[in-house]
Amino acid sequence: AEALKGNTFLTTLVISSNYIGDGGAEALAEALKGNTSLTTLDISRNNIGDGGAEALAKALETNTTLTKLFFSGNNIGDALTISLETLIKNNNLIIIIRNNKIIISKDIKSIDNNSFKNKNIISVTFEEGSLLESIGESAFENCFNLTSIIIPKSVTSIGKGAFKKCIILQSVTFEEGSLLKIIGESSFEKCSALTSIIIPSGVKSI
Repeated sequence: AEALKGNTFLTTLVISSNYIGDGGAEALAEALKGNTSLTTLDISRNNIGDGGAEALAKALETNTTLTKLFFSGNNIGDALTISLETLIKNNNLIIIIRNNKIIISKDIKSIDNNSFKNKNIISVTFEEGSLLESIGESAFENCFNLTSIIIPKSVTSIGKGAFKKCIILQSVTFEEGSLLKIIGESSFEKCSALTSIIIPSGVKSI
């Protein structure tokens, strides 16, 4: 953790299923306070409780670079869950809290290619007033437990294979007034549970 604090090159750190507990989370929190490069942190399934979650929440009050935090499969209570969720409003964080549910900040303008590919996600929630403009290629590919999604009206493009192989995806809804213009090739390929979809009138390319 001390090495992470001064590292200016590492952008992604995955330490899921290492059972670091509260002690490890607290050490990570201290490192995050001084780190200026890390954008993605996966600490899923690490037996982190309220103490570790509270330390992380305090660290994220000052960290401005982290945009994705995978945190499912830990043991935090409702109060700390709410505390972490409020940080979304402060530093544009895409955050998975627990139970494999994603909450995406309204200020996020793009979801990168492969962002959640092969992740065990069951729901995606965009904050009200989302400014999201693009969903990258394969962003949610093979999210095999995702059943529905509401795509913000601000989205103008959906990348190739964005929801490919989401095999139990049953509902895709575009908000009223959708600005969508491009749906990439194979965006909904092998979504075998998806029986119908209403494409916004402004779409020019599929």
